[in-house]
Amino acid sequence: MGSGQDPAGVLWRGGVHYLVPQRNPESDRPPSDDEVAMALLELATSGSGRQAEAIVAALLWRPEWGEALMSAVLRCTDPGARRELMYAHVTACYLQQHWQPLLGLYGFSGDLPDIYTTKLGLPPVTSDSFGAKWNLHLLAERRQGETGANFAAEYDRIMHHLESEWVAEGRLSAGTRPAPWACDRR
Repeated sequence: MGSGQDPAGVLWRGGVHYLVPQRNPESDRPPSDDEVAMALLELATSGSGRQAEAIVAALLWRPEWGEALMSAVLRCTDPGARRELMYAHVTACYLQQHWQPLLGLYGFSGDLPDIYTTKLGLPPVTSDSFGAKWNLHLLAERRQGETGANFAAEYDRIMHHLESEWVAEGRLSAGTRPAPWACDRR
């Protein structure tokens, strides 16, 4: 990053523990929107699948960072990275709708706005679970056709990683855990 900050460290300071920072974050202060935008931009330009996943995880963990992502898209001069940022946003929107009951149990609310589906030629975000699952399937097929990677497995990996982090944080007590079939919509 131009500021010399580790993007994982910026996310970590914002409470998103998806990637391990290369070094201890320099402060405990929450990152500014500009720092988040720069971190997301650097993650998008890294070429790393794991770092691209972190963008999706960050948006699910902190939906208010959607504005920082929009800022990163506007700043981005690399068309491939810009597309990666837009795909990350759409992925987070679809996952948010598909996993809404689970996210609600962990105290997450707030929907990301549907702003990139039309630009990417994808179906709009839907509020029904079946539509969200179908949209994820179409998105995974599209991405696999473009890159050869298994994006359906990536989406599951993101959600399972986030859930394990949230359980470790104690966001949901064992007594309130739903039956597995209540939220697992794979």
